Amino acid sequence: MLQTYDTVPDCIAEFKKVKPIPVRMPQYTVADKKESMVRIVGRCEKLKTIQPAAYLAYFLSLHAGLRRGELAAARWSWVESNGIRVQQTEDFTPKSGKSRLVPLSEAQVAHLREFDRGDTHIIPGAYTNRYRLAPDVVAKIIREEGITGSKSLHELRKYFGANVATQIGLFAAQKYLGHHSPEITSRYYADLIEAKPVEIRILA
Repeated sequence: MLQTYDTVPDCIAEFKKVKPIPVRMPQYTVADKKESMVRIVGRCEKLKTIQPAAYLAYFLSLHAGLRRGELAAARWSWVESNGIRVQQTEDFTPKSGKSRLVPLSEAQVAHLREFDRGDTHIIPGAYTNRYRLAPDVVAKIIREEGITGSKSLHELRKYFGANVATQIGLFAAQKYLGHHSPEITSRYYADLIEAKPVEIRILA
């Protein structure tokens, strides 16, 4: 351009001031992951007896939507009769800064407690095992089944959130996932909500 013009036109300076439209992240849908997830679940269920630490990372990611850091911090004291309460401890603070209860069925809680061997943390072992080694076993399975991305394990959390949004609604998904605002949740899950014919009653 500098070779074409002796002086750069004024309009070029104005053009450079215009901010590009941000690329919107694609919304996450359940339908396009179902087949892969069936295979992933089948393989991860087999970890139950051969690699229980990895199985617990899978279970808490898929059924409670826990982040990797939350998996490493999760304690047996978090497990309540109706779910798991992600909360602050002396060495952990939830990303949102707030505690949250992720509901689990009685059967899920009972199943989870079967793995309690008296350890402090749900996933046993040192921090490296809880944060890296056990979750990475699951992440490897996810990648092998064709779901790629920089955070393979995070796909289970997203799949959990997508199912909650679809079946219960965005507000519940926001609370269960611990998102700071419903805008974050709706950015990814808004297209999952099925439109149902309903007559809005106008109060007068």
